[in-house]
Amino acid sequence: MRRPHGPRREGVPPLQGHAAGRRLTKQGDGHEDALRGLAAAIETEIGSNMPFLQAQFEEAMDKATTVAKSEITAHVENLARMVGVEGLPVALASSAPPPR
Repeated sequence: MRRPHGPRREGVPPLQGHAAGRRLTKQGDGHEDALRGLAAAIETEIGSNMPFLQAQFEEAMDKATTVAKSEITAHVENLARMVGVEGLPVALASSAPPPR
């Protein structure tokens, strides 16, 4: 016999409401078992796929963070270069030896 809600996965809350014991449909119409089975299958699929989805999300976040850090570093270096180039004549003039 199949377990009604599949294996429990950490981080996946148990079914609430209808699946916790209330009637899903009119008594005797035959759809309640089908709906419960579908809910159990969905819960199992989500629980089974969550580690993969989490790993994919973490990988995407790592890539996005690396790209963002590179863009910020490049922007700051560009600003420093611009300030340095603009201030270069002033710096050269102030560091030049005094005329004789």
